[in-house]
Amino acid sequence: MLSEKIINILEANDIIIHKRNEQNGIFYREIEFYSSEGEDVIETVWYDGTEENFVNGFKKLADDFDADDHAEMWINNRNNSGVPQSIRALIDDAEEIKNTLVSVANQLLIRDEEKMTIEEFYDYIIDNFNVSREAAKLIDNICSYAIEHQFQGEDLFSFLNKMLDSTIGLDEKKIRRVVLLNDT
Repeated sequence: MLSEKIINILEANDIIIHKRNEQNGIFYREIEFYSSEGEDVIETVWYDGTEENFVNGFKKLADDFDADDHAEMWINNRNNSGVPQSIRALIDDAEEIKNTLVSVANQLLIRDEEKMTIEEFYDYIIDNFNVSREAAKLIDNICSYAIEHQFQGEDLFSFLNKMLDSTIGLDEKKIRRVVLLNDT
């Protein structure tokens, strides 16, 4: 059984989760959502039956999803059965599917973490890491730059991750907490 938090995250992203099935002692659930081009995306999440392993299985699905291969699968069906004629539309749609899977996987990974604003993130760093006054000023400038340029979603994550990951012992999971709260 999946927790209400997991189901709420999936539903908030317009993902339908089908009932749990078993095959040779391994469990799976199909997930389903529509892409912006109208593709009925159905993928399978394989897991050991536990909630944590479902999240790991979803992350693996997101990491392994290859947008190029997905677009290529539809090339010969262009302009038939609702498949767009444009190769660019197929590629863009496949990349959007990948981004959706990655975004949801990240939300699932930090489902129990408290989210924080960029300002709270700065305070968290100052309170929990041994940083010099100069480093604190630099971190403050990085956070201010992110606010000023209104970074959101993956842009915010990429920026903060490039600037701060592994510099003071900060990890990707903490950065994701900021991204999800500030993502619109």
